[in-house]
Amino acid sequence: MKKILFFAVFVIMLTICSATTIYDIQYTTNSGPDGTYPSPLDGQIVTVTGIVTGANFGQDNKFFMSDPEGGAWHGIYVYDYTVGPALGDEVEVTGTVTEYYGLTELGYCTITILSSGNPVPEPTIVTTLNLVIPAQAEQYEGCLVQVL
Repeated sequence: MKKILFFAVFVIMLTICSATTIYDIQYTTNSGPDGTYPSPLDGQIVTVTGIVTGANFGQDNKFFMSDPEGGAWHGIYVYDYTVGPALGDEVEVTGTVTEYYGLTELGYCTITILSSGNPVPEPTIVTTLNLVIPAQAEQYEGCLVQVL
């Protein structure tokens, strides 16, 4: 019985410790064959939690979300038609990491709204010089930024 309990606790801790973040999905130094810096998790099903930083794009329920701390490598586009979260909602998204013409996104999603009215992370300040070279611009893909 003690062995079973120990094993169950070990599995739970392993699951908690190995949670995927948006940073895990986005961070890469591999430019890929076409120079679009694909996600190292492309094609994998992941579960992430974050804050909605942009929502209600036209008639679709697509939105951007960020890890709560915001910043480079911490934003992603979610492509889904079923749930339309609002700005500041904390959401849990399970979906497939895909690359669409160089844009890393989560698709085929299950979305749960965990809470509403949360503060949106502050935008990351960038200049146009940060966005000219793809290797430098990639880190801001999907992120809330303010261009100076």
